[in-house]
Amino acid sequence: MKKRKNDIRAKYTCRLIKDTFLELLENISYEKLNISIICKKAKIARATFYLHYNNLNQVLIEVLDDALELTDNINNKNLNESDKEPLCQKSITSKYQVLFNDFYLSNYIASRLYNYAKKDSIKRFMKNYNLTEYEAEKLFLFIFYGSFSINKSLKWEKNEEWNKVQNLISKFVEYGLKHSSNS
Repeated sequence: MKKRKNDIRAKYTCRLIKDTFLELLENISYEKLNISIICKKAKIARATFYLHYNNLNQVLIEVLDDALELTDNINNKNLNESDKEPLCQKSITSKYQVLFNDFYLSNYIASRLYNYAKKDSIKRFMKNYNLTEYEAEKLFLFIFYGSFSINKSLKWEKNEEWNKVQNLISKFVEYGLKHSSNS
């Protein structure tokens, strides 16, 4: 990203661009969104946009970092092993839900989340379940992408159905891990 002033106006403009980006994604897919549309909706000049961002992908990355709290907060959080809520569900809030619903962005988001959590999750699986690194990685891959797909199919809404499915997945994985360690 370009170096930009860290003053109130720059922060305001970046926030305006990111909020406009999210607002537009409600009705326009990421694939069809462009800088001109954002500038027109935000009532800013293209030069103003380029003062803060080189391209639309930089806006996406910054918005996604905000949504996932990668830039500040998530590194300070310990993912509770007994917490059954998948990482993808922890990251979503109503403001950023549009990112997770966009067909073109969902694979990118999943990949980014997976790579973020992979190292720590594999270590934890190896330690807790006496798995090889290969086994732990494949288990994490199964759990992560399975949970992501389920959450996507449920439109990221936490409700009674979501709770039932998360409990089912947790029981399935726990049962499998207990019985695989006995063999």
